Amino acid sequence: MRLFKFLILALLLVGVSVWAQPTGTIVGTVTDEEGNALPGAAVTAKNVQTGLTQSTVTNERGFFRLERLPRGIYNVTAELEGFQTLTQEGIEVATGAEVNLTFKLKVGKIEEAITVVATTPLVETTRAAVSNVITEKQVMDLPMLNRNFFQLVYISPGATPGAGRAGYSITGQRGSSNQVTIDGITNDDIGTAANDTLTLPPEAIQEFRLISNNFSAEYGRNTGGILNVSMKSGTNELHGSAWVFNRDGQLAAADWLTGEKEPLKRWQYGFTLGGPIVKDKTFFFVMFEGVNHDATSVPVGLFFTPQAIAKIPAGTPQKWYFDKYLNSYVEQPGNRYPVPDRDFVDVDGDGVPDYGRAPFNDVYRYEEYNMGIKIDHIFSEKDRISFRWIYDFGESHWNYNGGYNTLLPEMANNYFHYHTGGITWLHIFSPTMYNEVRLGFHRDYDDYPRTIADVPLAYFYDGVIGFGDATNLPQVFTNNTFQLADTLSFQVGNHSIKAGFEARYWRSYSVFDAYKYGSYYWFYGLDWIYNLPAYRFTIGADPPGGPGGNDDYTGAVGEWKKGDTYRNFHGLEGGIFVQDDWRITPRLTLSMGLRWEYYGVPSERHGKMAMPSFGPGDYVSGIKYLIADGRQKEGKGLWDPYYLTFAPKLSFAYDLTGDGKTSLRAGAGVSYDRTFNNIYENDRFNFPDYCFSSFYGTYRWSIPTGLPAPNTRGQYSLRWMDPKLKPGMAYNWLLGVQREIATDLALEVNYVGSIGMHLGWIHRLNRFTGDRLDGRRDYINPYFAATQVNFRAQDANSRYHGLQIILTKRFSKGLQFQTSYTLGKAIDMNSDYFGDAMTGSLAAVGHEVREMEYGRAAFDYRHNLVGSFIYELPFFKESENKLLKAILGGWQINGIFQVLSGRPFTVFSTAHDWNRDWNGYDRPLWGGGNFQDAIKDYTPFGGSKAPSLDKSKFPFPTYPKGPGDLDYYKQNLLGRNTFEWLWNYNLDLSIMKNFTIPVGGRDTTLQLRGEFINAFNHHIWQFPERNMYYPTFGTTARKDGRRIVQLSIRYLF
Repeated sequence: MRLFKFLILALLLVGVSVWAQPTGTIVGTVTDEEGNALPGAAVTAKNVQTGLTQSTVTNERGFFRLERLPRGIYNVTAELEGFQTLTQEGIEVATGAEVNLTFKLKVGKIEEAITVVATTPLVETTRAAVSNVITEKQVMDLPMLNRNFFQLVYISPGATPGAGRAGYSITGQRGSSNQVTIDGITNDDIGTAANDTLTLPPEAIQEFRLISNNFSAEYGRNTGGILNVSMKSGTNELHGSAWVFNRDGQLAAADWLTGEKEPLKRWQYGFTLGGPIVKDKTFFFVMFEGVNHDATSVPVGLFFTPQAIAKIPAGTPQKWYFDKYLNSYVEQPGNRYPVPDRDFVDVDGDGVPDYGRAPFNDVYRYEEYNMGIKIDHIFSEKDRISFRWIYDFGESHWNYNGGYNTLLPEMANNYFHYHTGGITWLHIFSPTMYNEVRLGFHRDYDDYPRTIADVPLAYFYDGVIGFGDATNLPQVFTNNTFQLADTLSFQVGNHSIKAGFEARYWRSYSVFDAYKYGSYYWFYGLDWIYNLPAYRFTIGADPPGGPGGNDDYTGAVGEWKKGDTYRNFHGLEGGIFVQDDWRITPRLTLSMGLRWEYYGVPSERHGKMAMPSFGPGDYVSGIKYLIADGRQKEGKGLWDPYYLTFAPKLSFAYDLTGDGKTSLRAGAGVSYDRTFNNIYENDRFNFPDYCFSSFYGTYRWSIPTGLPAPNTRGQYSLRWMDPKLKPGMAYNWLLGVQREIATDLALEVNYVGSIGMHLGWIHRLNRFTGDRLDGRRDYINPYFAATQVNFRAQDANSRYHGLQIILTKRFSKGLQFQTSYTLGKAIDMNSDYFGDAMTGSLAAVGHEVREMEYGRAAFDYRHNLVGSFIYELPFFKESENKLLKAILGGWQINGIFQVLSGRPFTVFSTAHDWNRDWNGYDRPLWGGGNFQDAIKDYTPFGGSKAPSLDKSKFPFPTYPKGPGDLDYYKQNLLGRNTFEWLWNYNLDLSIMKNFTIPVGGRDTTLQLRGEFINAFNHHIWQFPERNMYYPTFGTTARKDGRRIVQLSIRYLF
């Protein structure tokens, strides 16, 4: 251990990765007119916007390399005594790009200068990677709902929607496996693995690059996509912008179901300003944006009828609730509890409808304010520094919680603020050696108080919308991440070598009082109406220990206490790498790299870790005792450290035709995935200090809910990390070719693939098939009362194969477009650590047969055609008639289009429990035939008639014959995500009119803009009800989708 700590310290001191860089590289060759290499030639790149210069010299083979160039436009000059000086002007260096230039010098005097207006190469012939740059013009001009630039991720090849957390999957990886940086500084929520904790207005973004297949050891931490956003910098000219964007529900199309316009008011407004503090030396950039949003959508839900409410007995909490709130649901029509008007259900057979569907108001309001500053300073050609800070704060409010299917009579609240910032220092030791140091900080703070504290959750398995606050409230989280990175780049002959490290120290302060106010569950909502005992009552509290003390689960002696969920977790992570880009010939580059990731085992600063330990024998069946918080008592962490996280990378790029217009590339590599905090911070919910305890069939709804009686014991649940936890990993590979088929037009064809291993999901360890047959909860090991063991294991796997065809037109002559088609197949065992949305369940249907979960991923859209275009209309643009030019010139149309095949989904039941393991979400039998035949009235894009599920296709399975009867699973059970829903298409448009206004000798632009999201007002049928326990199973309630209009005025100078 001492040696290990010494090595870590030594690496920190030596300074060797930063994440995705907001800089680019220029490489190339200098030769004479006959193609002979010219060693010793001086090559200088000058940024035309800031005056920054950077120089190097060619090696013995005429190769040169200029790294860490800030994104911008450069004039690149090559000179050598005895030859004429040659300058190529207008070379654009994008974020993360590697631009390959060739200089052929003519014999002559060095003073004789030749300048050419060059074209930045469209094809990268020196690197193997699949990446997509979204340019400043695309960010500024393409239509974006709510101006959220993360939407532009979806126009990148290999990106599909439907993944949890980030919302998108990159080449088959989970949504939690992506990472986002701003100027190389982390922007991820370490708690939940969300990627967009803080955003920037489009006017503040220079560009961003999404790397979907990474074969450089410089990048690590996650297995998915790497998205780096570059914030704008100041230049030698004062420039800026101001804007106001507005969305009004009256301008949008009417709702398909109600025929009415949905109430909406949204304003976004702000400004940017950038320029010089000291010309050619110091530059500033500042930005601000405010958002005010008030929206109401109209979904359809299942509610109690007035006749059912009239059945509530007097003197019950249910009666008190409706007396108080029936006519004070403040955001609903008439301020009252929704009244059903269709699809009535008589549950108890008395001839009176008890449930029915009704539209209701789903209200969401928020305000947010975002501000930032960036300072760049050039000390000399050898030293430059950049500082950036962004602060974002606001609050949001809502009345419907879809996760718990509850409608609140009052508005729930969230208060948040986020910080991200850092400083970067680049030092150039020599023309062939650079060092970059980066310090970063990120904080995200979220506060979710309870709304109606005294009203516990009432949840109904038959789909009736329930009551009370969510079980996971209140909660307050503060996550801080401190980042230190250093990269040393140097050249040895034809080798360009990078060596570096990254260290991240994080701290998380949080309170998470889940279930503290009690939660009640009924199979049927009508049982709640009659005030019958709940099927299950769960409370979060500090329970009494057994006769043998806190480690004794066999009984309960003493009082219940409220318990304490405050935790202060912290941890150290990072990685070291070495990367060698070997330019074997002017046409062939071989890249080799090795990265070692370090994911330190987190710890709790105040000794409140409560991870249990077991022994002896296997995890469950051989357990003879359980030690509460035993890992801490034994001096161990949440899990055992794992150090074998080596990630080799190998790739090549070959200029196939020798003219820089065709690149053949291939690569393969290993990457590892960070386990996000939410997985293990739920350690706070473990016995003995605080845990979830369930009581069955004994508790009625109570307002407020008190603690259980003394000397009583519930059935406890455990959150247990696999002691031998290994981080998730992926093998990635690529084979592709890119060709410039015409000026500014490139065609790219790639085959990409991956295998995911050690992916996390939940195991139900103490459950077994057939346990319920005798009506008792025996479980595998009845010794302890942990009936729900949520075992955090990382042993699932996935596969992805994809064919990508990409056509890209660089902006020229007023036109830019990109179109890509992906034929992909994503297969996994679970699409998120906590279960994918299409199956409804955290865990496998049967713990003993987890391999049966292998099926289509929740984000497995087999066909994805997506593209974008920008077109400046040429009409009257150069007209000499000023009136015609002012009115008819300066128009522009931009758009984003997508055609997406259907999303897979699963049919299940939350409560039938056919395999009798006391766990729901089982799947029925399949009645046979083509799977798509189960969808009645199916057409690929949907018709006027609502498609529905054919209930006859889903017979019930036969129960197991006895405990442990795994022959149950030999029935023709449905698989996971077996069916595919409707295809979808969409077109978003923006139409702009630019007015040129001379101000102070400069042309400025006033822009009027209209954006039309879902321009064709296309509707798509919602998924049918997939839960067989719901009385509405198989039916489809409504269509979604409507045209949204966003209007704006923007001033640019």
